[in-house]
Order: sequence, then C-alpha cells, then structure tokens
Amino acid sequence: MNSLPSQFEQWLADEPPARLVALVSLLLLLIGVFDHISTVEMAYGLFYIIPILIVTWKWGKSMGVFMAGVCTIVWAAIDFFDHPSVSLVVQTWNVVIQFGIFSVVASMLASLREQSSTLKHVNAELMAAMDEVRRLSGILPICAWCKKIRDTDGQWLQLEQYLSSHAEVDFTHSICPECSKQYRSTIDKTRAGGRDSKR
Repeated sequence: MNSLPSQFEQWLADEPPARLVALVSLLLLLIGVFDHISTVEMAYGLFYIIPILIVTWKWGKSMGVFMAGVCTIVWAAIDFFDHPSVSLVVQTWNVVIQFGIFSVVASMLASLREQSSTLKHVNAELMAAMDEVRRLSGILPICAWCKKIRDTDGQWLQLEQYLSSHAEVDFTHSICPECSKQYRSTIDKTRAGGRDSKR
C-alpha cells in the first residue's frame, strides 16, 4: 500500500494540467469566500498555503512563488474590503509579510520536492546495486577438477566466462610467481619445442 504522500504525488502526476488549474482556482476562490464571510476572529491565512503547495509540487518553485503572489493578492483584497479603516501603510506591511511567508513556503516545498526526487533516484540506484549483489551472492556449484562453474541453466562455464557474464569484470591472463617456478620447465620445453619445429 502506498503512503499518502506517494498517492498525492501520483494524483498530481496523473491529473491533467487544465483540470488541476481549475481545481486550484476553485479552491482559492472557496478559501477567499470563507475568509470573507467568516468573522474577524477566524484566521484563514494557513488555508491559502494549500493551493501554493499543490502548484509548487506539480510545477516547481517559480510557479509556486507565482501562486504565492496570487494568493497574497486574494488575501489582501479580502483584507482590504473587510477592514477598510486600516491604514495603507499597515495593509502594505501585511501584504509584504504575507507574500514573504507564502514565498518561503513555496521555496521550502520546492527544495523538499527536489530532495525527494534525488532520494528516489539514489534509492533506485541502491536497489539496483543490491539486486546485483544478490545476483552475485549465494553458493556456486564449481567443478573440483577443472574449476568450471555450473550456471542456472545447467551449463558448465569457465570461471572467466561465468564472471564476465554475471559481473562487470574483464580478465587478463598472467602467471603468478609460484606457478612460474612450478611450471618453469614445462614452459621452457614448450618454448624450445616451438623453436625446434621452426627449424
């Protein structure tokens, strides 16, 4: 079951932009109407953040700040009509503060959205790495004599071939010092035999 934020994100992703704009506009209108018809003691400032949250999460910081401006204008118009006796200086101050608060909310949410996206990307990479580790872990059936490995299809593959197809590795061949000492005579005879056959 998906969490509520995941469901919200999915809904935003699936919702057509035109319908989402209409929904946000209707929501802002309803908030404004309730703010206007309510008593003076009731504060509706927090509800104006809801359209800002939706727009910011869907379209990013610049649109979120734009929506913060729209919400501030609606809030200021209602405040102006509800309190016409308040001085212009006080109303201007309130508008600047309200826009600042709404813009900070939009900026913080945009940052959260970006971090969430980054975390999802990193999480996907980690899951892929864990799948790779799981694929390479476990018991490998290996021949005790020739060291071939049996894959899941039952085919016996050289160690190099198996690891090349199951891990991101390439091989280069060399001879270690111990084998060089042990098989030196064989190597020398092979080289000498090659020279004799050329003559």
